[in-house]
Amino acid sequence: MTIIALTGYPRVGKNTFVDILKTIYPSIYIGETAFADRLKQLHMKKFGIADINTYHQYFHGDILYNNVNLRDDIALLSNEILAGMPYFNIDNVVADLIAMQSYNLKCITDLRYPLEAEFAKRHNIPIIRIDRGHISDADRIKPWNTHVETFNPRYVIDNNGTIQDYANNIKQVVDQILKENNHKPNGVCNEYNRD
Repeated sequence: MTIIALTGYPRVGKNTFVDILKTIYPSIYIGETAFADRLKQLHMKKFGIADINTYHQYFHGDILYNNVNLRDDIALLSNEILAGMPYFNIDNVVADLIAMQSYNLKCITDLRYPLEAEFAKRHNIPIIRIDRGHISDADRIKPWNTHVETFNPRYVIDNNGTIQDYANNIKQVVDQILKENNHKPNGVCNEYNRD
């Protein structure tokens, strides 16, 4: 079993990465999880939202936020939850990873916070940052994006060309990870210890 963690700004191709992996390696059982998955499920259920790309408005304190994308809303909620329960996202990802014991390759698609990066490094999970084009200042300064460039990833994949270029770059990096790992276990096992 091999685990990898993806980081990068919004819309750089983190979820596309997994779709491409499944095409490149059809014989490898590939699973995916995200630190924000549980928050997304809770938030969508609480507000009766069926589509993650839904835009809505809400009050936060005395401020009215208009045209808020659910992804941004979840990130705001995540910041609040992590302030009081810093291991919330990690605990939920670990539960997902343990549940995916039969998968050969597991991808965490949304590494965003320093504690998540420390967790990945402590468990020898390679961090891959995906870079693509110009990142707007609005995306760069959002609290959940401010650490993306500070994680010192093991690999950086360029996604500025064609989809085939991106697939070739993914294959090159993942082939190297699989070769280094030689399908030896890395990452999290049933004896998970977050400390």
